[in-house]
Amino acid sequence: MNRKGRIEASAGKDDQFIARVTEGYAGAVNALLEIRTGKDLGDEAKIRAAIKSLYDTIVVSPTGRLSPLVAEVSRTMPAVALSFHSDDIAHQCAALEDLVSDGVVLGSFKAQDFGVVPHLVIGPNVTLSLSREMFAKFDDLEDHFSVHKLCDGQIEAIMALLRD
Repeated sequence: MNRKGRIEASAGKDDQFIARVTEGYAGAVNALLEIRTGKDLGDEAKIRAAIKSLYDTIVVSPTGRLSPLVAEVSRTMPAVALSFHSDDIAHQCAALEDLVSDGVVLGSFKAQDFGVVPHLVIGPNVTLSLSREMFAKFDDLEDHFSVHKLCDGQIEAIMALLRD
């Protein structure tokens, strides 16, 4: 990178592309870590805040709107998928696992398969992001793919899973 933080032209095309399409995801991981270490929220409030934060990043933000591009390009540029997973998704999953684990230790949640819960949280966000981009020109987009309705529904489903 040069002194202004821009990637030099000599960097590989894959590296440049990866940097551009994933740059917003580091903020998502940082937000999850801040939620986990926050002292003002209980375990349930932390899970709710984490899911809302992921919706903001994966579905609503310009970064999240690149999901279809990342999916398509990953077929021909496997380094994109590898980087996206190891640098972003894996860290989001670990942060979610830690949030749930904290709640289990404190007795707020029942024991969980920690490898499953993050996928139950992140998967619907990615699906919604892809759907919203695919059908972006539909006049009734919000009727079918309402971010707030689906986020609230997912939160309630995850909370029921964690409590039962």
